[in-house]
Amino acid sequence: MPTDLYGAAGASNGTFFYAAGGYSFSSGTTLAVVNRFDPVANTWAPMTNMPQAAAFGCAAYYPTTNKIYVFGGEDAASGVNYNITRIYDIASNTWTTGTNMPDVRSFSACGYIPATGKIYVISGYNTGQVTSAQPNTWSYDPVANTWTDLTGTIPFPHPAGGFGYGVINNKLYIAGGRDAANLIIDLTWEFDPVAGTYTAKSPETGFQNNAPGSGAASGLLWVFGGGSPFVGAATGLAELPANVDKTAFPLALMKGAKAADQPATTNAGRFFNPASNTWTASPNMNSVRWAPAGGAIGSSLIIAAGGYNGSTTVATAETEGICGGATPTPTATVSPTATRTPTPTPTATATSTPTATATATRTPTPTATATASATFTPTPTPTPTVVRPSPTPRPRPTTPPPRP
Repeated sequence: MPTDLYGAAGASNGTFFYAAGGYSFSSGTTLAVVNRFDPVANTWAPMTNMPQAAAFGCAAYYPTTNKIYVFGGEDAASGVNYNITRIYDIASNTWTTGTNMPDVRSFSACGYIPATGKIYVISGYNTGQVTSAQPNTWSYDPVANTWTDLTGTIPFPHPAGGFGYGVINNKLYIAGGRDAANLIIDLTWEFDPVAGTYTAKSPETGFQNNAPGSGAASGLLWVFGGGSPFVGAATGLAELPANVDKTAFPLALMKGAKAADQPATTNAGRFFNPASNTWTASPNMNSVRWAPAGGAIGSSLIIAAGGYNGSTTVATAETEGICGGATPTPTATVSPTATRTPTPTPTATATSTPTATATATRTPTPTATATASATFTPTPTPTPTVVRPSPTPRPRPTTPPPRP
């Protein structure tokens, strides 16, 4: 990629992949940059910057007008969250802003549902602390440029942020994240906006589920990377600033802590099959990545761009060719150029085609190491279907600590 970063909002129009915003360790700033990846030419190209820099926003593509919407996000240094609706016109390479969101948000899940014609923004944080996780279910109408708050009737069952998510068959699937109790969770939810329900699905057990990359393709939700920010730091919290363990992303810890106290970061891949309600491991990425920009380009290619590799933000990116069905088993290979996977058959073996470029950081990007062992945190038994509970507001910290 043109710059090292993590926490960019990713979306695709089926031809290109767009990564918007993020945070760069090499520049020490929250970014407004937008970069477009062409999987055929295997190249990145800079696009017009966003009107407001932000990391950990949520992006969704709206095919009717060929536009990408980037919602919210936050400033990495201050932890200030935004309520901005940014609208990117792919054809003209220009940005405008829409009606503000009902509240500020970062680390949310979002997606466009063709059956309703609306984009939905689910849960996330409204400060720099995970204790501010919210139960929101918001609906945005791109045609009318209006927001509808559905939280009162269909609140998100387990408020958190930093999910894997994607839309499959007019339902939004939401997995993992870190909740207000500072727990890495493995819950999986199916949001059906037509029925107005959340349904608990099989948990995503055994993975580091905080801030992974994700994308929906071939009828499956693909989730890759992520981490447990304070697994290693748990024994050394006395050396850290107060409440730093509850920051949504621990910038101060990542940049200043000893290696033994650094967050655990993974390269593990996995996918969820809604038809069988099962999770299955998929090939590991070539690099460990926390908070990569992720997405699906069409129905047979997923991408992980940037991320935190255990010591710094990286500019590398990689793709994986995938196929549909209950148990695809692509074989990871290294190739100098990205290639699209041919139309899959039940026995097709897909190819992983990483597209690494030079890392723009002040220090060399370390060679990817073995995947850190995931520390599984027991999670509460999911509730089958949640109908109309009253949300309980959480107090917002007045001064969020620095975050990555």
